[in-house]
Amino acid sequence: MNRFGTDHHRTEYLLDGEQRFGRPFLEVFGFTEGSGAVRDRRGAYHIDSEGKPLYSEVFVRTYPFRDGIAAAEDNLGMMHIDTSGKALYTRRFSWVSYFSCGLCAVRYRNGKYTFIDSKGEPWDSEYRYCYDFSEGSAAVLTDDGFVHIDTSGNPLYPERYELAGRFSGGYAPVCSGGRWHLIDTGGRCVTGEFDRLYEGRNGLFIAAKGKDVGYLDASLAFRRLYTEEPRDNNEMPAWTDDILSEDWDSCVVFMRHSERRSHYLCDDRGISGTGLTSHGEDLARSIGKKISKFKEKKVLAQCSRSRRCVTTANCIMAGMGVPAQVGTIDEVGPEGTAYIEHNDYSPEDLIRPSSLALMDQLKGNVLRGWYSNEVIRDHVFGMVDRMLEEDDTLTLCVNHDLFVIPPIAYNLGRFAQNDWVEYCEGCLFVRKGNDTFMIWKGRRYPMNRGGKIVVDTALLPSDAEVELPSPSDVRGWQWVPRECIAWQGQATDGIRDVCDREGRFILVRDDGYMVTNRTFSLAGDFSEQSAPVYINGRGATFITDFGDLLNNRWFDGASGYHEGYAAVRENGRFGYIDVDGVPAFGRTFDYAGDFRNGEAFAISDGRPCTVSLSGKVSEI
Repeated sequence: MNRFGTDHHRTEYLLDGEQRFGRPFLEVFGFTEGSGAVRDRRGAYHIDSEGKPLYSEVFVRTYPFRDGIAAAEDNLGMMHIDTSGKALYTRRFSWVSYFSCGLCAVRYRNGKYTFIDSKGEPWDSEYRYCYDFSEGSAAVLTDDGFVHIDTSGNPLYPERYELAGRFSGGYAPVCSGGRWHLIDTGGRCVTGEFDRLYEGRNGLFIAAKGKDVGYLDASLAFRRLYTEEPRDNNEMPAWTDDILSEDWDSCVVFMRHSERRSHYLCDDRGISGTGLTSHGEDLARSIGKKISKFKEKKVLAQCSRSRRCVTTANCIMAGMGVPAQVGTIDEVGPEGTAYIEHNDYSPEDLIRPSSLALMDQLKGNVLRGWYSNEVIRDHVFGMVDRMLEEDDTLTLCVNHDLFVIPPIAYNLGRFAQNDWVEYCEGCLFVRKGNDTFMIWKGRRYPMNRGGKIVVDTALLPSDAEVELPSPSDVRGWQWVPRECIAWQGQATDGIRDVCDREGRFILVRDDGYMVTNRTFSLAGDFSEQSAPVYINGRGATFITDFGDLLNNRWFDGASGYHEGYAAVRENGRFGYIDVDGVPAFGRTFDYAGDFRNGEAFAISDGRPCTVSLSGKVSEI
């Protein structure tokens, strides 16, 4: 597949999931322009595609190259270097950004900001803060507020604002009195006011007005995509309510394992050893505590051999307060199981995301190495019947999402191709007297034990319509034909987000495949091998290039990861999280921006400030 990038915690480079260069580092950045910025015990420098240093110099910290120039820090301060490691100028600053339009924002040691040219010559003008140039203008913070200036330092308009974003397609979002609108390059207001308004991406502006979230069409009129629903923050799977409300003689919980560490830059090989996160173990124990009334029954576990499945069962049983009696069965494991005859997959099979492959299987397009749906049903239901034979027995059958979904779909006759099962979710197989049935999300379903299986995989419905000019370079992807695409974003590392004409956001790869079968209410650009996504009623989280949830943490809103941290919004406040979803720096903000070259702009208690990667907050 030749998918190359950094690992979860940015300490090593991976090629198709395998470590490159034979060792980890203290810190790595993604490769740009054929080189990567790294830091080890010797210091910081850049390496080439063979892992060899580009130059002999060693710095305190280095950042990725852009147009042959990179920011670097030595014992005297920050500056810019070329690909030979030579400084472009003699001056040192306390912070530098990236060059754009031939200019770069820098900060003096006295805390003032200005711009320099490629020779390091600073402007005479100084500011409280500077953003980078985009489309010939940059937002700067003066004593009176934010304003956009041109490359000569001239303000584009007389007004000043609380916040200002970059120009995209000739328009920029600005905030005044807590309300947002778009302005053109002459400073004229061209839209109504919004509660939130985001910077444009390839011609798409997303805005929020009350509970309605939408986009601005070609005439800059607001068009609703969806109405925000209350967020469901309950991680407990629905079956834990169902099992407590149902009388049964014997019961099998047919469930997915708990939260595991995410997979980066890999295919379907070699992922079975991935274990649970500490949060995943805690969730499984909490489930056990919730259903502990059944500890007087005989409690067994029959699981996949995968470590994360066995650990999930162990933690549930520990939470219940019963001895761990976990057995492993091949029916929900490797080849020779109820599902898979052999795993002699072709390279094409490994490239295609497994979630897409499973949806094809449900449609009746039998996968290479898999049995037909009818044979799988007979195998699985026969296995479940054996587990249900003994009275007063609760059996935990913990396995993988690919194996939990089919029996649910066979009994429902329906599983949307853009739906999925979350961690620990599953169904119940129940025997009550001589009757056997399945329970899925509060409803009983008879066992579909015979005949041809037909599964409706039509997309989950949407009541939105997106009308934007068709992209000039639009293409189609598997399940996403060209005529259905209303907008597409810019590709980052071969992945981009697109929006169909019914308002569904989809993450797609340039090799023609979707990253995952799931669709989203909103999605952002990929950065550092993940993208922020939003699901109405659930919240914002992050999806990796493998189609996984990055950390299974959910927020009111989120932007992408930059230099190991992402800005998130929760209950009207902003903060930062690390790649594990853990809150960073021990505080929240009125507003929090993305990191660039080691610092981010934020507003704390109404005052503008910067935040460093160490969490230091400096008022400006």
